[in-house]
Amino acid sequence: MKDYWKYISLFMISLTFSGCVEEYKPDVVNAPNNFLVVEGTLLDGDSTVILISRTSSLDSLGIRPVNNASVTVEGSSSPPFALENSGNGMYKALLSLDAGQDYRLKIEADSQVYYSEFVPVKNAPEISNVGWDVVSGNAVQINVSSGDPENNTLYYRWDFTETWEYRSAYTSVLKFEDNEVKPRDLPEELINTCYRTRESTDIYAASSTQLNQDVISKYPLQLIRLEDDNRLDRRYSILVRQYALTREAYEFWDILKSNTENLGTLFDPQPSQLPSNFYCDTDPEEPVIGYLSAGRVTQKRLFIAKDEIPFSFDFNRYPTCSLDSIVIDSTLNYNYFSNSFNIPVDAYGIFEPTHYLHAPPSCVDCRLAGGTLEKPTFW
Repeated sequence: MKDYWKYISLFMISLTFSGCVEEYKPDVVNAPNNFLVVEGTLLDGDSTVILISRTSSLDSLGIRPVNNASVTVEGSSSPPFALENSGNGMYKALLSLDAGQDYRLKIEADSQVYYSEFVPVKNAPEISNVGWDVVSGNAVQINVSSGDPENNTLYYRWDFTETWEYRSAYTSVLKFEDNEVKPRDLPEELINTCYRTRESTDIYAASSTQLNQDVISKYPLQLIRLEDDNRLDRRYSILVRQYALTREAYEFWDILKSNTENLGTLFDPQPSQLPSNFYCDTDPEEPVIGYLSAGRVTQKRLFIAKDEIPFSFDFNRYPTCSLDSIVIDSTLNYNYFSNSFNIPVDAYGIFEPTHYLHAPPSCVDCRLAGGTLEKPTFW
């Protein structure tokens, strides 16, 4: 999970502030700490990424990546395999795991040696379905269903990648280039349609141990409220990844989820101690944060088009956008468009163009809302 460090930071804050009625700044905020944080899963047949960082004081929530580590994967009956240092605290490898072996990580960093415990290979079953339902009026709930006919999985975790298509308020067929207004080369230079991709940031984990069958039905992943969200305005995709967990790994994610989501009131549950299957071999008293799992991930993609939603949701996404006009004049146009505060959109006139329509860049260039013009290969 890419925002794992965020959860660790919130967890540490919860330990500091839980139970406090009056706001205060305890001494622990500035207390030195340098705990190792290890994030990642050993993936069979897929790209494994291990992210290594160190904690910082509670008044500084930035990530401190560890870039000088040596990281190897050790099998219970196979030689070690080194991970490649990709910078920014990331260590990568393409692994082939033997389901008959257990595996662990060895990390050498800052003159210390760290190990995870040996963990079994837990291969996730296929995802049964990724679907959606209309809920609460103008909202769509994305859900995932899965199960194991052999009743061997029991503990599940999911993360996902969202991608969606969106458009700017206006389509510009003109551009200001070389000190003059020119037609755009169409469709290559259109800047009204973008695609945005975002990774999940919350924790999604479930267990079937209280059920008669190893089945997870419609576990909620993402709620999209149409009135204040543009993800379903045109076309939306979600790629869901499923992981099989051991009981101990599930407890780690369940406690982390509880500690980071239940914050803010006196009536919230008190934070629980976060388990870890990492330890420092050279200094057994040093805490290490993280939990390693291993196995094969399964995935499934869902598409939702606008016309599939069974009700109208043509909300005005650009209430502050409006078109204005300016007389076509080379000197006036240069002074007006060269400052990049306005983009020419189109020209109009009765017998020949006499005016340019224009709008602010945020109403014309979709890239300013965080997306890219490049269409995904799977689109």
